[in-house]
Amino acid sequence: MEQKFLHGQDLGFHSTLRDAEGNVLDLYTGAFDLKSSQPDIPALTADWENKIKAVPIQMGADGTYLASGEQLIASVGLNVTYDYRSIYDHCTMTRLSEERTLGAFCTATPNLIYINQNSSNWGNDVTTIHYPNTIKHGLAHAMIHRICGALQPALRVDYEALTSSYAVLYFDADRGMLNSNVQNAPWYEMTEASDTAAQLVHDGHCSISTD
Repeated sequence: MEQKFLHGQDLGFHSTLRDAEGNVLDLYTGAFDLKSSQPDIPALTADWENKIKAVPIQMGADGTYLASGEQLIASVGLNVTYDYRSIYDHCTMTRLSEERTLGAFCTATPNLIYINQNSSNWGNDVTTIHYPNTIKHGLAHAMIHRICGALQPALRVDYEALTSSYAVLYFDADRGMLNSNVQNAPWYEMTEASDTAAQLVHDGHCSISTD
């Protein structure tokens, strides 16, 4: 083997690396295989929709919807973290201030939903159905990322409105509730265009022609 190494000959080893998204890098050939990261979209969407819709949304004995939120997240195999500031180790959050952010999703940690218990309206949010609807919005981010490989597919609508529309159309989120707090963040407001974009993503279409 030493002589093979010294003469640059094949040592007979073949190694690959798989990243968190399931992509495979062949260390021998340098080939990057994306096939393993491309989901069976109809099966994936149906699975998530059935599981999320099956979770009962109800106030817990503690007077909050915290348990319902955790059940929603766990139903599709994701995890929740209440260490919200750990998101900054992976992603930059710029559109809303931290104190106004109840929850978030980061593409670098696709199996985590971040919850901010220090948000300014936490005490009220967690005791109303605003909380499970926000969780469904976060899960819609996770689904869109799985389908499109990005949070912001090129569909000519704001990605937050698209995400809310997806949560409403496919995860039974409450449209009125999600649209009720858009005065200071109008990019979240759902429209007919964002609904159409959500339907496109659901069908596996992540861009439209610019012609």
